[in-house]
This record gives sequence, structure tokens and C-alpha cells, in this order.
Amino acid sequence: MKFVLVLLLAALSLPSCTPFRAPPPAILLRPPPSLSPPPLSSFFPDTTVPHLLSSSLSSAPPPATLSAAFLLLSPPLLRSLTPAGLLAAYLLSLSLLSLSPAALLLGVFYFAAGVAATRLGWARKAARGIQESKERGGRRGPENVLGSGGVAVLLCGLARLLPARKYLLTLGVAASFATKLGDTCASEIGKAYGSTTFLITTLARVPRGTEGAVSLEGTLGGVAGSAAMTYLAFSLGLVSSRAHLALVLAAAVAAQFAESYIGARWQRGWLTNELVNFIMCAIGAAITVGGALLL
Repeated sequence: MKFVLVLLLAALSLPSCTPFRAPPPAILLRPPPSLSPPPLSSFFPDTTVPHLLSSSLSSAPPPATLSAAFLLLSPPLLRSLTPAGLLAAYLLSLSLLSLSPAALLLGVFYFAAGVAATRLGWARKAARGIQESKERGGRRGPENVLGSGGVAVLLCGLARLLPARKYLLTLGVAASFATKLGDTCASEIGKAYGSTTFLITTLARVPRGTEGAVSLEGTLGGVAGSAAMTYLAFSLGLVSSRAHLALVLAAAVAAQFAESYIGARWQRGWLTNELVNFIMCAIGAAITVGGALLL
């Protein structure tokens, strides 16, 4: 019933449709246009893909609709978020919505995919005591949300202050989410299924779940997660060219390795895992924005 109400609220937020009107007779008497099909390049330019979802996201739902959705869906969301984490996720969603509805959809996909990756192989990770937020049953708090989405919030704010640089900053938002989803997939898959785990600084074998450790399984999972997020951003029109798509993906993977190195060398005391995640997302976004300026 709650999901039905959410759908009704979303439908009410859509613009009304103009009724169909038949063309005047003069138009009907004109000779038919050429029946030769247009060139395929007119549909699929070399530098873009058809943004099938962009047109459906051209009008953003009002913040009131987003607020109602969070209120109605709070019970299932609280299975993956603490109450404070839910509030932080709501504020993050408002920030993404201010950039574009496509950016909000990117954030929703990150949350869903991140939760799925966290639950993957949960029994294996729990048996070793290396599951995410084991004291909270895997639920994410506000520090997790800010570590994952804080860079995106800052970039959304900059996009409002610098509208001429909106696309460039949007690339940074896409890169930050591609970086974080890749890191989440790499960590969760590596902890559950990594056969051999190495410390990135010394290449010494270490137990699963060690900070700064990498494995083949986790690395492949991280690349797949980043690729999925990057292609979604491409399909939604947040990334407009294949060159920028490759740039976002490369930046995300490079930032993940940087995070492993930082975690192995310096993650202790005040440098928490959430702060390292924020730094990692900033690295991915910075590489992307800098690279796009040079292309």
C-alpha cells in the first residue's frame, strides 16, 4: 500500500499532457515526405548514446514528493540505515535533486547496489567477524552516508554557485558515486569470497578484512561496480561522451587503489574509515574534473 501511495504522489507531480488535436486539412493534403530512412548516425552519434531515461526525467519531482516518499518508505529503509543515517540520506537526496533528477536516480542506485553488496555473503563475513557495522547489524549511520555522499553534496552546491561549470561538476558527482560503489563492491566481495588477500603496500598476505588489503575477486568486483555506475550515468545523460565515460571509470578505479594505500598506511586514530572514504571520493572526482578540463 505504501508503494502505491508513492506511485500516486509521483504521478501527481508529473506535468499534465496536452490533448491531441488533429492537424488542419491543408497539412493532410501535402505530399508525403520521403520514405527513405534517416541515417543511423542521426540516432546514435559517435560521441553519445541514446539517453532513453533522460526525457522521462526532464521534470524533477518536487521536494514535497521526495519527503513523502522518505516518510512512507522509512520502515524498509530503517532496515539498512539508522534513524540518523536516514536523515542524512534524505538531505543527500535533496542535494542531488537540486542538481537534477538523474543525479537523484544515481544516488538511489548507489544505495540499492551498496546494500545488496553488503548483504552478499553475509554469513561468511559474520563467521569471521568482518561484516559491515556488525554492532548495528549492517545498518549505515550518518557518518557512512557523509563519507559516501559528502563529496557529491559539495559538488551539487558548487554547481548552483557556478552554473557555467554544471556539467563539469556533474561529472565529478558521477565519479564520486562510481568510486564509492566500486569500493563497496570490492570490499564486500573481497571479504566474502577473496581467496588470497594481499596488503597493497608490501604485497604480504594478510587475513580478509584487513585495512588496505586487496584480492583478485574484490578488485574485479570493484571494477564491475564502478562500470555499472558509470554506464548508468552515461545512459542518464550525466556523462555525455564515451571519452568522459572512460575517464570516469579510470578515475574511479585509480581512486580505489589510492584508498587501499591510504588505509594501509595511515588509517588509524582520527583518520577513520569514513574520512578515508570521503578522501577517496574526492580523489575520483578530482581526477575526473581535471582530466575533463584537459580533454
